[in-house]
Amino acid sequence: MKKKEINHKSNSSKEELFLFREKIKGKTLMDDRFMSAFFSDFPEGVELVLQIIMDKPDLKVLDINIQNTMTNLYGRSIRLDVLAQDTDGAYLNIEIQKSNRGTGFKRARYHSSMLDTNYAKLIGEDFDGLPKTIVIFICENDIIGAGKSLYTINRVVNETGEIFDDDAHIIYVNGQRRDSETKLGRLLQDFFNPDPETMNYRLLANKSKYLKEDEEGIEMVREYLTEEEWNKAIAEGKDIGIKIGIEQGIEQGIEQGIEQGIEQGIEQGIEQGIDQGIKKGAAENAIKNARSLLILGKVSNEDIAYCTGLSVDFVNKLADEIKV
Repeated sequence: MKKKEINHKSNSSKEELFLFREKIKGKTLMDDRFMSAFFSDFPEGVELVLQIIMDKPDLKVLDINIQNTMTNLYGRSIRLDVLAQDTDGAYLNIEIQKSNRGTGFKRARYHSSMLDTNYAKLIGEDFDGLPKTIVIFICENDIIGAGKSLYTINRVVNETGEIFDDDAHIIYVNGQRRDSETKLGRLLQDFFNPDPETMNYRLLANKSKYLKEDEEGIEMVREYLTEEEWNKAIAEGKDIGIKIGIEQGIEQGIEQGIEQGIEQGIEQGIEQGIDQGIKKGAAENAIKNARSLLILGKVSNEDIAYCTGLSVDFVNKLADEIKV
């Protein structure tokens, strides 16, 4: 298969890579550009996906091509998200569809026919050389609407109900069936999961982590963007960075405020406790001294009040208690 030429741009600045990293943190395998970078030079990843969808653990990928354009001199050309060839000679086209647009049945038929046309040179005298083709649409929604995990479409002889085995197949994968009980369900969870740390398949998680956190990986994602898409991503990355900065600033401010409040509260509590303790001790001494002077009976109640700082009324009450 002819490889797609990637538009390699000059190395990005550290600031641009940081901003772009903020932007792609939320990207998943359902996002076209990120998906392209993800499966580029990653045959083992494509192989895992096909093994699970086809339910063929022994399937081996011989070659892959990402975003390959197939030209039609007489009509519309197409660009294939992922095109793989397995060791049995079959050609498998994987298409990622985030919305219902572009998932029409006739598009699948057209992709199938374009595969036949492009590999017509393999037909031979009796057409037996025409390779097996499988077009796979991984869709965000249940396109068929029957609630199945996937739908395999083959031609059928109406009168007998038997499969018309022309080796042309179409599969629709239902992205809404992301259950944890099946390999396919867990695979689809990974397709929709932006966080490498919580993905199910380590092989896929490691590639996602590389593309989102390593500078070379981030640069690799950039290579699949047009200049316009790149500039837009940087602008959006700035907005995300500002939002995160504000949120972190508010959070840190609250934490620091709480810490400072607790610290100040403790300090004030200690100070108030000491102050209250001193006042309480002084009051107790004043009352003790007043009692002693009253017992001596040589000083007037007014003088005792003046010397101890107690009120005359309070000293009079103490005098009454002592008399009793």
